[in-house]
Amino acid sequence: MAQSFTVAFDIGNTLIDVDGIQDRALQSTTDALVERHLIGSRSDFLDAYASVEKSISGPAVNHLFSKPMEIMKRTLDSIELSGRSSLYFALSVYRDTVLRAIEPKSDLTQMLKDMRAKHRLAIVSDGSIDDQILTLYRMGIIELFDPIVISEEVGVLKPDPRIFERLLFETGMSASDVVMVGNDPYRDIAGAKRVGMKTVWVRTGRRLNSAEIDLPGDGSIDFDQLHLLGPVIDRILGEES
Repeated sequence: MAQSFTVAFDIGNTLIDVDGIQDRALQSTTDALVERHLIGSRSDFLDAYASVEKSISGPAVNHLFSKPMEIMKRTLDSIELSGRSSLYFALSVYRDTVLRAIEPKSDLTQMLKDMRAKHRLAIVSDGSIDDQILTLYRMGIIELFDPIVISEEVGVLKPDPRIFERLLFETGMSASDVVMVGNDPYRDIAGAKRVGMKTVWVRTGRRLNSAEIDLPGDGSIDFDQLHLLGPVIDRILGEES
């Protein structure tokens, strides 16, 4: 049966709780550094990490995996903890915690399988290619998506229209036949709508700033209810399906 619509998903804080996983990874890293007497102040490390991470961006940056390594290196340098041993120890604890936290979710997987029976599923996500592919693999859902469009490959971050246009090129579909599902009102929702796609905003509880309030799109759903997305998609596509 020909699939006349595509449902495209962001990854971070849409399919997976990046904020929660990162918080746990940073806490584990802080605990490990304290236990080894490498740092004295937890808050100094956490504040420094947040500041450095905010200053580093780009199509190949993956904040969940603390990549590039420069994020952790500059953090440790800023609190006067230098040396490769400290750096690799901190990265090892951080990334091991992240990997252990990425696992299949049966209700999400079933929703995606049911949706794939009716629509083509795709990924449009910022981040590094290898890490985003690894995330989907560890979640047990990588085979459900085609194409997988990642910012590192395209060379731009959302909401640049070129990343959404790459999806349209690879699917051969018109924008009006695509629904973008994502958590960021600016990058995901406004970016997709700018090229003519329909949108579903995934609410994570983050408070919107004044510029984002009017951005959320054709439908919305809470992050912890994403396994109930099917009826939302059906409603948005109802007049055309």
